[in-house]
Amino acid sequence: MEDVDILAEMWCGQLEMEGIEPVWACSLQEGEEKFFANGQFDLIIMDSCVPGRVANSMDLVKTIKASGFDKPIVANSSLPDCLEAIYEAGATHKAYKNDVIKVVLSLLGQ
Repeated sequence: MEDVDILAEMWCGQLEMEGIEPVWACSLQEGEEKFFANGQFDLIIMDSCVPGRVANSMDLVKTIKASGFDKPIVANSSLPDCLEAIYEAGATHKAYKNDVIKVVLSLLGQ
């Protein structure tokens, strides 16, 4: 999940070039809807602040974890405090915006 369109489009393009089929959500509600409509994800990228500069996706991380999802959730942000808040809420990994694809590809064995 990423609310900055240009980042999401860039990440999706990079993942597609690696043969990965990304599903993009740009809001907390859309992310929750897409997760529960599909649920068959190998990994989730979770923006810490959707939208804005205040960490607010902690509840969604907790909801996803409570559903039994046991695969990687990569918290991402450009703000250290926000990154840490999502990690503490249950994300399994964390990455600054410029490192997201490197972390994702590593976790997926690419």
